[in-house]
Amino acid sequence: MNVLQTERLVLRPLTIEDVTDLHREIYSDLAVVRYYSGKGVRTLEDTQHYVADHLVVWQENELGRLAVVRKVDRQFLGQVHLDCYLNTFYRWQDEPDPRYNALEVELAFAFGQRFWGKSYAFEACQALIDYAFGTLKLRRLVGGAMQENDRSIALQRRLGYRMESSLDGSGYVAILENYLIG
Repeated sequence: MNVLQTERLVLRPLTIEDVTDLHREIYSDLAVVRYYSGKGVRTLEDTQHYVADHLVVWQENELGRLAVVRKVDRQFLGQVHLDCYLNTFYRWQDEPDPRYNALEVELAFAFGQRFWGKSYAFEACQALIDYAFGTLKLRRLVGGAMQENDRSIALQRRLGYRMESSLDGSGYVAILENYLIG
């Protein structure tokens, strides 16, 4: 995946050298993973194995995980990523019942708790949205948020996502249409 830059940030492919920072800021913090990872808090060893198992795919694909670091001091802040999956669970009210499940691309993000409230997630996600729509020409991005995840819901709304209640009532499906296609 390409390196992206914003005024304050560098978004670059995740490397094995990022594991300690990734674990410290995201996967060892219950406040972060309770909404981000279905696997809960991980050990450092689990994080190392997870990254090692996926690193080649993330680095050699137009989709994947990017480490988010501050330009000024190269401080690791979190990660953003585009993931492709078979949509078997994101459904919204106005969507017809498909004969088959579509491939969707989800934009996801997780930042260390100490970096919340500084607009880093907004800045990084905006750069990834521009890449997804401008370079990859994706027709839309999807996301999701649990009903009680006010921070994620607010960020997705600020990014321009339309929020729809999930059919099971547990949260929201976020939909962002490609504003370049019209």
